[in-house]
Amino acid sequence: MKPFALFLAFVWLVSESSAETRVEELPEVPTFPVNNGPVHVDNDFAKGNPYFKQRAGTFYETEYLGTSAAKLFKILDLELPKRVGALDIIRGFIYDWLDFKVRDNGRITAEHHAEALSAMNEKFRRLLSPLQFKLYEVWREDGTVNSLLFLMRDEAKSAEERGTTTPQ
Repeated sequence: MKPFALFLAFVWLVSESSAETRVEELPEVPTFPVNNGPVHVDNDFAKGNPYFKQRAGTFYETEYLGTSAAKLFKILDLELPKRVGALDIIRGFIYDWLDFKVRDNGRITAEHHAEALSAMNEKFRRLLSPLQFKLYEVWREDGTVNSLLFLMRDEAKSAEERGTTTPQ
């Protein structure tokens, strides 16, 4: 019985030390909280579209986020811990964008669009290597792999490129 007890003690020690090593080897991934709570503003858009941010956010997450994120993960060759961070960043951008849309009475201003995009870029800069960040920038501007491009492009710039103007 004594050799078996020694064997169990050895297995326990080996498993404890290898578990500690595995945990220490994991890179620290920053977490980015997502504010998908209600927007409390008093304007015509908010009155006519109650819970717009939640409803649109849920739709964008369901219809667009998964495919866009999967393509980004493949392009960047992201390991699992960083995938979680990247998904949080994109989800956060969606809700920031929707928050500004409600606050701006249904039309997001160029300043607010730039603010949401800049926040997303900065978070990705902290999460990714310089090469991965360059690839992220390419993904962000490519509608063939990023189905959320319609949120990430400034409406005024898009209209300018199409040769049309956006109503003020």
